Amino acid sequence: MGRHNLQYPKDSTNTIKRYKVHGVYDLETVHSIVNTCPILHISFNTPSQPFPVVLPMIGQLGSFDRPSSSLRDPLELYLHGYVSSRIMNLAQTSTVDGEEIQGMPVCVAASHVDGLVLTLATYSHNYNYRSAVIYGYATTVKSDEEKLIHDSLRWRRRCRARISSRSRSLRQVPRSVRDQRRMIRVIWRMRVW
Repeated sequence: MGRHNLQYPKDSTNTIKRYKVHGVYDLETVHSIVNTCPILHISFNTPSQPFPVVLPMIGQLGSFDRPSSSLRDPLELYLHGYVSSRIMNLAQTSTVDGEEIQGMPVCVAASHVDGLVLTLATYSHNYNYRSAVIYGYATTVKSDEEKLIHDSLRWRRRCRARISSRSRSLRQVPRSVRDQRRMIRVIWRMRVW
């Protein structure tokens, strides 16, 4: 019996609106982008600043409840951070409009550049890249057992913020170069005539 590819549900937050054909929502693809990205960018709001904060951090997807789970399974994102850092303090005391919530709202972005597309027409250069964006709520890991199990993911002896994701999306540009023949003909016609 074959295994189903689970997908993240599309909603107004994570649905790709431009170049929809590049959007991928299956767990395995999104999780592989995040797990192989050396730096994740975590965005969150602080009460003391009018602008969102973006921090480069390292992280890894995993599951405390199911240590043998694969990339095809629902996973939580564990971030590596110092115990008294701003993101850890905010994740411990998460409130919105005076009410406690299920964690601090965060947005996590992971990107890989696979190649540079160079064409004869200067206005159509491009990157081949893959990117995944995770929306969720960050809480600190309090269980010593959970901290020890996830030490084996990527790092040692630090505090982690666990992000239970609400939704995720991925934008993946195809690796082939678009057909540029018509543009090249126009450019050469303009230069010759």
